[in-house]
Amino acid sequence: MQAVTIYGFKCGKKDEKLLMQRVNALLATHDRTTSKTKNPGMLESYEPLKIKHFYWNLNKETGTWFDIYPNESLDGRWFFSDHRDCAWLMHVRIDIERFPAGSEEKAEAFIQQVLQATELPHVVIRESADLLAGLPRGMHGGA
Repeated sequence: MQAVTIYGFKCGKKDEKLLMQRVNALLATHDRTTSKTKNPGMLESYEPLKIKHFYWNLNKETGTWFDIYPNESLDGRWFFSDHRDCAWLMHVRIDIERFPAGSEEKAEAFIQQVLQATELPHVVIRESADLLAGLPRGMHGGA
């Protein structure tokens, strides 16, 4: 597993509630939950596309951060237009140096648990070993 990965969940827009119920059910077993934000400052990281909200979780014990957001923006543009079968995306960052309680093994196991808990087919859309550079949240109107 790379330091930064974007996964796509093969589902429809209306599967948001089910997707988040399943993720939060898993997180509850770790005494955790996702946070839903509509904070304009936090939504800036998705620009130039606009979204209404996203969900996120930081797990310092595993050294992971993930956010789950829609693939389609409010004005109908796609973050990843070549993955229109994936209505929801998950951006994952593994940062063991910043969160030393985590480890590669813990991080990978945790993210695999999250992916399995969704019970949805998923694909790796993009990944990078460069944690500092990270990955843009999408192609922003491109392929």
